[in-house]
Parts: sequence; structure tokens; C-alpha cells
Amino acid sequence: MTPLLNTEAFEKAKAFLNSFPAGIYRLRLTEPRCVDFVSEGLCAITGYTREELLRLTPEGVPAFVCPSDRERISVEFAVLERMAESAELEYGYIHKKKGPRLALDRVLTVKEEGGTVWGYCHFMEQRDGSRNERRLLSENEALRDSERLMRLVAEHSNRAVYSLDLASGALRSIDLTKSDLNLLPSFCRGLDRPDFQGCVLEESRAQLKAVLADIYSGKPEGETRLRITASNGEPRWFEVRYSLIPRDGEAPASALISFLDISDTHERELAYARYKQSVDSNSKENVLYYEADLDNDRIEKTGGSHLDLIPLKEGQPYSEAVERLRELYFSEADAQRAAKLFSRERLIEQFAAGVSKCKAEFPAVFKDGATHWIHCGKQMVADPYSKHIKVFTSVIDISEEKERESESRRLAEHDGMTGLYNRATGERLINETLAGGRRCALLMIDLDDLKNINDSLGHMEGDRALEGIAEAMRAHFRPGDILCRSGGDEFIALLADIQSKAGLRGAINAFLKKVSELRVGSKNEARVRCSIGVSFSFSDGSDFDTLYRQADLALYHVKRGGKNSFAFYTPEMERKDFKYQPPTRTTLADVHWQENSDYGKLLMALSALYPLIISANLTKNSYYMLEYDSFASHAAADYGNFDELIDTGASTFHPEDRASFLNAFSRQCLFEAHARGERSVTHEGRQMGDDGVYRWTRTHVVFASENEDVCQITFANNIEDEKNTQREALRMARLLEQITSRSFEYVCVLYTDTGEYELFTNVGSNSHSVPSRADFNEVTAEIRDIFVVEEEREEYYNKAALETVVRRMEETGGSYSYRYRLSDGEREAAFYYCEPTHSKLIMTVKKL
Repeated sequence: MTPLLNTEAFEKAKAFLNSFPAGIYRLRLTEPRCVDFVSEGLCAITGYTREELLRLTPEGVPAFVCPSDRERISVEFAVLERMAESAELEYGYIHKKKGPRLALDRVLTVKEEGGTVWGYCHFMEQRDGSRNERRLLSENEALRDSERLMRLVAEHSNRAVYSLDLASGALRSIDLTKSDLNLLPSFCRGLDRPDFQGCVLEESRAQLKAVLADIYSGKPEGETRLRITASNGEPRWFEVRYSLIPRDGEAPASALISFLDISDTHERELAYARYKQSVDSNSKENVLYYEADLDNDRIEKTGGSHLDLIPLKEGQPYSEAVERLRELYFSEADAQRAAKLFSRERLIEQFAAGVSKCKAEFPAVFKDGATHWIHCGKQMVADPYSKHIKVFTSVIDISEEKERESESRRLAEHDGMTGLYNRATGERLINETLAGGRRCALLMIDLDDLKNINDSLGHMEGDRALEGIAEAMRAHFRPGDILCRSGGDEFIALLADIQSKAGLRGAINAFLKKVSELRVGSKNEARVRCSIGVSFSFSDGSDFDTLYRQADLALYHVKRGGKNSFAFYTPEMERKDFKYQPPTRTTLADVHWQENSDYGKLLMALSALYPLIISANLTKNSYYMLEYDSFASHAAADYGNFDELIDTGASTFHPEDRASFLNAFSRQCLFEAHARGERSVTHEGRQMGDDGVYRWTRTHVVFASENEDVCQITFANNIEDEKNTQREALRMARLLEQITSRSFEYVCVLYTDTGEYELFTNVGSNSHSVPSRADFNEVTAEIRDIFVVEEEREEYYNKAALETVVRRMEETGGSYSYRYRLSDGEREAAFYYCEPTHSKLIMTVKKL
């Protein structure tokens, strides 16, 4: 039998239990044991007072149990506590006045949420002889009646409970609830009396009559809902439940009737019903609609105009349905987003956190092959009946709305005449690209002589010229480049991920040529031309305003220098006395450079290996810079006088390397090398980059010929890493030379980042038992405490601790040594850097 009575209900039922003849007591079976309730019937049966019956023996059983049975009953109680089962226990007990008797305990166990197990014990004395059998049967009947009552009271716990006498109709209150929770009106006669029926609102009186008819017809139990005017005058909804109290062989004479205020729950149920009705009525307007129980992971209802195109069935697991829909209708990226938004686990977490709604928009491809934009909305509601989380999902086709939005956005972001981005949109997109730290070039393109076209040919032809440049930009530049009309006759292009400055020159020249092929006028008599200023971004510190100003300055100098050309921004342009000179086109680069020529392809390939490439004509004392990068200074102009280039370049080298640079690359030295028949000249030196840091640079000059002129191509690249490797190899070679030329007791590798060392070699006998790998400071401390002579221990540790070693290495710039005395003689320890990062040192110990 599964007990229904919990501790709270038991407390409220004590008054009833004391009125029954059976002996009842409650024993805490979980240690420490105790008796906390004894009925008046148990006192009458055993002859003891309530205080005496509350005592337990050392074995943890009631004191009235015979000593010979106490240990056995204690074990029985322990088994009941562990198994949480019910049982009948027979044992001897001592009546206070009559002496030893035989007793039967029927124990019902209840395990509370905290784990405590209680035993509800129904005590009955057993007697021999047929004369007492009837009395025993009567007591058993009383016991059964008390058990029935306890179970009924338990079923009505935490409610306002009344006892109804069926014969008289009298209603007696049983105060099982706190008075501040009892909102029932005050009445004391019966449910069928006018004073109670007057409190029941008209809408519930039919339910009241129906439940009264069930009670008096003998129906064992039932319930209904009544709307009653509460004691505070407010209409409240109450759940009314009744249970007839059965009697063996006879009709019930009374009933328990309980009331529970369910106003809040009732309102939630009504709201839930209204919500479902509203959703159901609108579900046909959706592409797809379904309801699901998240707790049970089950689709409960489906609908929608496209249901025939979507494999969704009632009874299908929700998680399986979501996965299937993602696979069928979404791209991989959108499918992942949908899974994250609408997974069963995530929805349950959101609802627990107080979030009841979520929505998203996706492009989806239906079975008919068409792509539709859909709006997916989910509303989660707690089912007031099952307490489960219900999710209502509606999918609406918003393709037309998306098309209207897209068109509105396009009109807002683009220039009405050319179709390119407008200034505001272009600036926003350019700043977003620059924030990524990509290497970009900003081109400011200005239509030459637009005013003359408008004045001589008319504004329509001027518009044709603008549209022609826009079309040339779309056709010439890459799809990912940002193209916009800044206003009037000005356009902007941002080209991201520029790999080669030489390649960019070729692309711009090709664009200028394409624009020059455009014609306007009624007879196509006027040629269209443009000028271009270019600025560069090499890091994430650049922004639109800076690049725009620099490109605008370069464009200004192109316009002053004759138009129909381009210029890269250089810092010299900021000077007031700067005079722009168009390319002289006297170098190898200008004569032979064609984007698709073999020579051009060769230089394009070499630009990936050599960030600095310069073509020069030594005879004509001119040069043309094809490519440069930030590892070297941009102090030189893109083209100009070769002697000036060498002087400027020398100023960027370390003072110790300037003379060697000039001796290698001055024009006179190069002429002499060419006359000796040398094919190339190479120089290595430390050159300052744009960031102010000197780095090792290797520069090659390769001689070529152009007619009778002496020409050359210069290639340069950064070899700082190579030099570091060489220095490290040289340092290690010298160190190994020292190790092999001398006999050391120990050689260790010391890792400064972890504080550990590793024994590299041990020529001696390792008489100090130094571990092969351990914490450096710990082993140093052990050597100090055990082997260093006492008067030098403190001084030794001050010299040998890792912190001291690292500090002294930094102060001396690469080496550190000290001497110390051990019990068996004097030693010398020396430390050397093992790698440029200084995270690894070599330590040698030599016995003197």
C-alpha cells in the first residue's frame, strides 16, 4: 500500500486521529530516532501517559516494548528506513498496569523530499480467546476507519476542509489551512442552505447543484469549480473536491469537502485557451504552423498553406522535425543559425530565464524550387494543465516585403544617376574594410573638364560622360572593390588586399586607357579623360578621412601637372614648394612595362619575393620605383633623379652601413662595376623602415641594357630573420667551442619562462646527485643547504637564484658568471644566451 499522508497533512489531521480508538504514534525512522506524536487511543490501550510514550530506549524503540524484543524491533525499523516500505511487526509489550501483553504494529512509511523517513505506526493489542475475537474485529474495523480517514485527509491537504453530515446536512469546519489563506465566506450550516448558495455567483450555481446531487446519490468522489464571493468581497474561483467517508457494509454517513483558491490558475487556463483559439484561427494564413510540447519533445498539431510541401507530421519528435527542416530548406550557414535559435534545449533554457518569444528571418528554398524569405516566430507558453512548455511556431512568407526593403535600401545607398554607392554608404563601407587592417588603395577619380563638356555639348552629354566612367569602373575593377560616386564629377574606389604596387600601376594605366576610349557628343567628337590620386593603407590605423585627404592631395598635383594621369601620394606633396612632374618614361620600366608582356609577368612574379623593385637608367640618371613596402622607408619619390635616390636611400641606413651602401650603389661605382663586366652588385646593411626600426636589408642590382644606355633593376628584401638565425648559429658555435675545449662538471639548459632546467651533459661523477630535470631554484636551495660552506650560503643564493641570473644577464648583455665554495672544493658557474628570445640559457659549472 502506498501511503498518501505526508508530514504536513499529518499535522493537520491530529485532531481527527485523536478521536479514533486505535493507538497511533509517529516514529522518525531516520537517525536520530524520535517519537513526535502519540494519539489518545494509544494512551488508553497501554495505560501510559503521553510523556511516557514519547520516550525511546537506547535501541531506538518505544519504551513499552519488551526488553527481549527491543533489539529485533530496532533492526526491523532500520530495514524499513532503508527500504522505505510498510510492514506488520509483532512483539511483546508491557502494559503499565497489567504487565506483559502481545502487540501488533502496522507501520506505513513515508519518505520526505529531504530524505527523512517517517513511520506511521498503528498499534493494537492482541488477545487470546474467542470471546475477544469480536472485540478484535471491532478494533480492526476502527483501525481501518482511521486509515481511511488519514488517507482522505491527505488527499485534501493544503485546502480548506469541511466535514458534511449527510443526514442532517450540517457542515463543520476543519481548520487545515492558515487563516490568512482562507478566503471562503463564513457559513456553518450546509452547501444546500441559502446563506452559502447566495455566495455562489450565478454562473456557477448549476455546477453546485450537480455536485450536491452526486454527493447525495452516493457517488464516492468528485470535484467541480465554483465562482464564489470571497470573504473580502472579491469574486474568486475555487476548486471544490469531495470524498465520501466509507463504512464497511453500510452507506456513508459523512463526507469531506475541501476548497482551494485557484483564481490565478483559472485565469491562466482561460488566457491559454483564448491564445490557442487565436492562434488556431490565424494558422491558415501561415506558410507553416505547428504546436509542440517541449517537455515531451513532440509535435502536437500542424497546419499552414504549404504543409503539403513540408514533411511535418503530428506525433513527430520536435527535435527531429527541426533538424529535418534545417537540412531541407536552409543553406549551411542559415541552418546553423536556425539550429542555435530553435533547438529544443535552447528554447527550454530561454523559457527558464524568462524569455518566452524568439524570431528570425531566413531565405529558404521550398520543394517547388523557389527561394522564399520567411519569418519564423516562436511563442512559448506554460500549459496550465500539464505544466509542460508548449511552443507555437508560425512561419510567414515575407518575400514581397523583403523585395520592397531591398529596393528601398538600394535607392537609399546608391547614386541615382550612375548606380554606384553614394558618398555616405561608400564612406561607411570603406571604414569597415579599413578596420580589418587590410592593405588597401584608395583611388580618387575625377572627370577632367566636365564643365567644358556641359557648356559646349550640354548637360545630357556631361551625364553620359559620368555614366561612362561609372560603367568603366564596374567593368574594370574587381567585384569586391567598393565603388562610389562622391559627388559632382568625383568618384572613389577602394581596392582591398593590394599585393603589388607594380600591378596596381598597370591596373590604373589600363583603366585610364579604357576611359580614354569613351566618346560623348552627338557625333562622338569629344574624348572623355580623367585624373586619379592614390593613397595607401598599410595597417588598421588608417581611416577614410586620412586616405581621402591624401588621395585628394595627389589628385590636386595631377590636375596641376596636366591631367589625364595618376599619382601616388607621398609625404613630399605636403610641402608648399613641391612640384609634381609626370613620369619621364625614360626607364626600363616605362619602355618595356606592359601588364601582359613576359617582362611584366617576370616583374610581377619577382614582386612577391622582393617588396622593393626599382628600374633605373644610369646613363640618363633617372629611375622609376615599381614596388615598395613598409620594411623600407618611403622617403624617396616614385620616380626622379637617380643620384638623389641614392643620397636619400643612404640617409635611411644605419650610420655604420652608409659608406658601404654608397660605395656599392653610387652611380660612379655602378658604372665601374659594369665596365669590369660584373653582372650584379649586392649589399647588406641595416635600413630604417617607416616604423623607425632598423632591419637588415639585402639589395641586389642587376645590370641590363637599353640601346646604348647602361640600365639596371634593383631588388631588395628584408633579411632580419635570416640575420637573427645567423647570429644564433654563431653564438651556439662559439658556445659549443667553449664546451668542447674545456671540461665542465655540469652543462644545463635553463628555461627562464618555466623556471626549470634540463641536465645537458655531466662529465663529472654527479657526486651531488643533481636531478636530470627539476625546478632550478629548488635544486639551487638544496645545494645551498647541503653542500655550500655555511659562511657563504646566503651570498651563494643571492648570486645563483634565477631572478638574479636573468637580471644580471640583461645588465651584461649576454653572459654572467660567479664563483662559490662547496664542501669538496671551489666552483665557477657561467650563463650564456641560447636563443634571441632569451627564454633559454645555457649554464656551465666548472670545478676549479
